[in-house]
Amino acid sequence: MKTSWDLSALYNGFEDITLEEDYITLEQTICDFSEWTTKPLSTTTDIQKNLRIYIKYKTIIETLTAKIYGFVQLSLAVDVTDQRATVAQGRIRQILMEACEPVVLFIAWLGKLEQVVTLVQGDAILEEHTFYFEELQNSAKYLLSVEEETLLAKMKLTGSKAWEDLQGIVLSTLLVDYEGQSKPISEIRNLAYSSKAEIRKKAYEAELAAYPKIEYSMSGALNAIKGETNTIATEHGYKSALDQTLVQSRMDEKTLEVLLEAMVESLPKFQEYYEQKAKILGHENGLPFYDLFAPIGSAKLEYTYAEASKLIIDQFATFSEELSEMAKTAFNDGWIDVMPKTGKVGGAFCHNLHPIKQSRILVNFDGSFGNVKTLAHELGHAFHGQCLQEVSILNSEYTMPIAETASIFCETILKKAVLKSATKEEKLSLLEVDLQGSAQVIVDIYSRFLFEDNLLKTRKNKQLGVEELKTTMLAAQKQAYGKGLDWNALHPYMWINKPHYYSGTLSYYNFPYAYGLLFAYGIYAKYKKAGPEFVQIYRNLLTATGQYTLYDIAQLLEIDLHDINFWRMSFSIIYEDIEEFIQISS
Repeated sequence: MKTSWDLSALYNGFEDITLEEDYITLEQTICDFSEWTTKPLSTTTDIQKNLRIYIKYKTIIETLTAKIYGFVQLSLAVDVTDQRATVAQGRIRQILMEACEPVVLFIAWLGKLEQVVTLVQGDAILEEHTFYFEELQNSAKYLLSVEEETLLAKMKLTGSKAWEDLQGIVLSTLLVDYEGQSKPISEIRNLAYSSKAEIRKKAYEAELAAYPKIEYSMSGALNAIKGETNTIATEHGYKSALDQTLVQSRMDEKTLEVLLEAMVESLPKFQEYYEQKAKILGHENGLPFYDLFAPIGSAKLEYTYAEASKLIIDQFATFSEELSEMAKTAFNDGWIDVMPKTGKVGGAFCHNLHPIKQSRILVNFDGSFGNVKTLAHELGHAFHGQCLQEVSILNSEYTMPIAETASIFCETILKKAVLKSATKEEKLSLLEVDLQGSAQVIVDIYSRFLFEDNLLKTRKNKQLGVEELKTTMLAAQKQAYGKGLDWNALHPYMWINKPHYYSGTLSYYNFPYAYGLLFAYGIYAKYKKAGPEFVQIYRNLLTATGQYTLYDIAQLLEIDLHDINFWRMSFSIIYEDIEEFIQISS
């Protein structure tokens, strides 16, 4: 069983002649594409021919980009000091910048035509890409001129993208004074998971004491990014940055409204969980922020990598043989980079590689059950990618809210199986880990939504100083967590250490997580009712995620996202766990 991933299915290193040939082909294709769009396209003749030509160019560009960019990003992920990868990253970004103008020209032309559904009739390839073209046509109403769009794309590199990069650099190099030593902020924040209460509290206090060193630079970065975000959203004709995010997410306003309503309705139940956890840890006035991630229970479930892989393969087989076989391939064929090492990025992710019909998964395996669950989660993403291999690369792009469906579904399969055979003490630990995650995705995400919504609305009229940012963050935490947290021990600087706030291309990088968790739980509940016949329905749903709005994807399972009862059904799964947690720990 391999523990380092193998990228040779893409390229045999940066010296591989095929990589250079693909760079050249990509540059030439973009050049040809650009030349084609600069000639005026008729709005009355050769329309289907032009649509087919666009598909041809974009398919080549997207395929080569997926291969080259995938290879570069994956190489950097396991060694951030790889200078060849850094140079290659700059090269591919510069090449892709040249594709901006021809895309804008084509979309502007498409926007002048009648409805796409009429234009594609009679051509199988075009009909297959109806939704793809409909999205492009709809985006035409938000376009500026070609010159303005090209200029904006270039300026963002030295605007919001530069501020975003600055946040990452400044935060990752921030040193914290802790017990007479200077330690990286990431190391200090990891102490929130310590089993020792005094360490968690000291780390929290040291962390808060460190942020004043960078609070003004981070405030400047955040104000610059949100100012740019508001300006660009307005200039493009969106009602707001939130409206732009909803369009990007393929989500309608009503769905978000009902989702948020259900989340608010659930908050008292999560407060019960926090109050119980506070009681277990000896707190009387709610849970201090520094104990949010405190472990509960003495049981430690630990696995070797071989044991983890067998557990996942076996449990996936209870749902689908295809899912289990895919996991087996990933473990055996070098899809996964497993162990921590110097220069490797932290956390975990899955990178689907449509052109080679594979995925690559990065984890930092430490043997804990949390890591085993992470493996199952990322393999869920890989299965989603496998289902999307059946459609064209242009039809394989799905939005953030639906991205977590397959991953959380697979996580749930594993969790439910392990809980069945767990002892009482093991159950307590397992439930705590799971509820900790669910609470973050619902309660903390809601606080982040409130903060960012307030920030963007206020930023339309003025900049927010450091103190106002801190006050706004505390108000959001109080509204979301309620008395579940100790209001004398909150975290006024969460706006500094969450990179999601610093994206210039995707605002409200919060509610999609809540949507993903609850939609996956709702689907899991349907699976438990339907049994084996649900497997193909689920597979069809994943295959369709790049070709429908969120509402229409849900309709494939006869789910109405505008009906709050669907979301309540999803929450009921979490409520059962909260009740069992309280019962076991009382």
